[in-house]
Amino acid sequence: MGHDFLLVHASWSSILEPLTGDIEKILQRIEDDSVTPDRNLIFKALEIDVKDVRIVIFGQDPYPAHGSAMGLAFSVPSSVTKIPASLRNIFAELQSDVGVPTPTQGDLSPWSKKGVLLLNRILTTRIGETGAQTISSTPTYGNLTISGSGTKTLGGNITANGDLTVTAGTLDTDSG
Repeated sequence: MGHDFLLVHASWSSILEPLTGDIEKILQRIEDDSVTPDRNLIFKALEIDVKDVRIVIFGQDPYPAHGSAMGLAFSVPSSVTKIPASLRNIFAELQSDVGVPTPTQGDLSPWSKKGVLLLNRILTTRIGETGAQTISSTPTYGNLTISGSGTKTLGGNITANGDLTVTAGTLDTDSG
């Protein structure tokens, strides 16, 4: 891909290749906008090797406060002192359901390294504006298909075991 901030794992190349032109158009459209996450983090969720994905968790959109979104759904940098309510709820459920101790910070990068694909349906939003999407992933990643032991279209939280194959649908370059 033409932009150096689109550093995704090589395993995503063949999946994203048909969408390169559309992605380029969208990125040009937002070039002068103040968006979050930072441009170098927009595709951070795709730094994981497709073959290592074991579960997919979809979020809605990035946190709109400057410096809070980091390209992984629900995750905030460890420097963010107030964990967002949605992430606090996830931590509370993990603690009550399976006894996982509640973390003191909200950086979920270690989850990603363990095979959790943390993908927002909306990849960017204008800083300070809730729901002010600038790049929607739904046409792209909403149409991702994972096949391993059977084929499943992503539409919610999906667990997957074994080798995965991921394909993408088309991008709507007119939205936003």
